[in-house]
Amino acid sequence: MKAPKFPIYIVTLLFVVGMLSSHWMENEFLVATLIILPFFGALLKKYRALVYLIFLPLGAIHHQQYYSLSSSNYRHFITKKNAKNLVIKLTHELKHNDFQFRFYGNVVRVNDQKTEGKILIGIDKKTLKKNPTLGDLMYTQKSLKPILSRTNPGGFDYKDYLNKIKIYDQLHVSDSDFILSKNKIKNPFDFLKLWNSTLEKKLEKSQLSSASKNTIKTLLLGKKDALNRKLVQAYADAGVIHIFAISGLHIGIVMLFLGFILKPVKWIYGGKWIYIICIIGLLWSFALFTGGSPSVIRAVCMFSGFALAKYSHRIHSTFHLLVVSFFLLLVFYPPFLYQVGFQMSYLAVLGIIKIHPLIQKIWQPRVLIIRRF
Repeated sequence: MKAPKFPIYIVTLLFVVGMLSSHWMENEFLVATLIILPFFGALLKKYRALVYLIFLPLGAIHHQQYYSLSSSNYRHFITKKNAKNLVIKLTHELKHNDFQFRFYGNVVRVNDQKTEGKILIGIDKKTLKKNPTLGDLMYTQKSLKPILSRTNPGGFDYKDYLNKIKIYDQLHVSDSDFILSKNKIKNPFDFLKLWNSTLEKKLEKSQLSSASKNTIKTLLLGKKDALNRKLVQAYADAGVIHIFAISGLHIGIVMLFLGFILKPVKWIYGGKWIYIICIIGLLWSFALFTGGSPSVIRAVCMFSGFALAKYSHRIHSTFHLLVVSFFLLLVFYPPFLYQVGFQMSYLAVLGIIKIHPLIQKIWQPRVLIIRRF
């Protein structure tokens, strides 16, 4: 039995199959068997390639471990008997509606116990005196409630979507139910979010038109809800609404721009790798600066590999980099597997890399201008 020429392909495939079938691999004896048999089979030279089958149960174990509640999860400390003094950090801002501000929050404390775990938060706008911002700490005694299942047959199951990103409870509060306080900067991510908020406030004070301000907020600061509905509809009718989603197009432009302005770094001793590290580091800083949304993280992960290949001149297969980035993202954040955006973005890049060259071969005009077009 021959080993595959490119092991990362079979490893990724088996890992994904293991994740998808984790619900059928909850039997510890079955998982142990699936690990031990390929291992002993690999001891024989003839069946050495069987060792790759270990990634099937490893995918299942990784999936199960991610979705199991840690010992410090807030759900272990909230009971009917104790007083629920909650401290929640606002970690991710969702699109607001006419009635509520909406956030994801991390429950950092229940009474005197340090905890973790994300929840969905809705804050009524009517009586609100001070608008909440990312990084704020919310102190409340309001009880958490479970996420409701869909009510319309065949409708979008929001509960299932939230459960896949490990959110099981929600909190609805009005101004009298909580106290907000500013959180001190504890890590670079907090600093980038504060910088983003500061730039947004300065932009609001500028003399630019409202449409220009909102466009800049969307493209540079990652504020998805900055554009008004009429402008969004106008861009949608023109077929170019996708340019406002910070993803591969923007990250590619940023990568080329950084590659151009950082060229002098290559002139110093060992500058080639410093140059590459600076580009990749700045790409990830930009991703976190804009909020670290899944689409941006996916794009930066892919383009980090592309930057490594392009500027090191050592990696020639873009498809290998695509598969490696796919695998690494699933290792670090398994819920990506269930997100349509994640699936579609990789299918789109796969189409560009593998299918587009085949389509080009169908017709190759001799006139240069037509060929370029």
